[in-house]
Amino acid sequence: MVDLDGGMNLSHVAALPNCEFHYADLFKPQVEELLLTAAGSGKNVVLLGTHLCGMLAPRLVALYNQVERVSAMLVCPCCLKGSLGFKVKTRAREEGRDYHQVLCETLQSMVAGSAELVVDKEMKSVKNVFIYASRSSEDGCTQEPEAEVVQASA
Repeated sequence: MVDLDGGMNLSHVAALPNCEFHYADLFKPQVEELLLTAAGSGKNVVLLGTHLCGMLAPRLVALYNQVERVSAMLVCPCCLKGSLGFKVKTRAREEGRDYHQVLCETLQSMVAGSAELVVDKEMKSVKNVFIYASRSSEDGCTQEPEAEVVQASA
């Protein structure tokens, strides 16, 4: 886990032997080094982001694209700020479509390689779409998500 909030209750993380917490800013270069170090030590590195606001979702996609040793990524965005957020809102309004769906499709298009949109119908939130991407492991095995995969309309 990486977060900038050092005051979180992390007792649930301490109970997981395969999960570590690192106090860091996702926008700083040391996060890439952290991911490379973890992957280099034989650990399977997966980027997982839920309810990512602002530019955190695009940043997670960028980290996945930049650090080729990251095995997989699963991102559930919340909202998007700045010029990209404005473009997404404008496109959604012009096409008469749901903002969150357009946001997810936009993030999906930013992934180097292929990515899928996965809907988790068990989530209580209407923002229940994940962007899923994985790289083949050395033995050729990949694990598909156990949820409904939806096709994005262009």
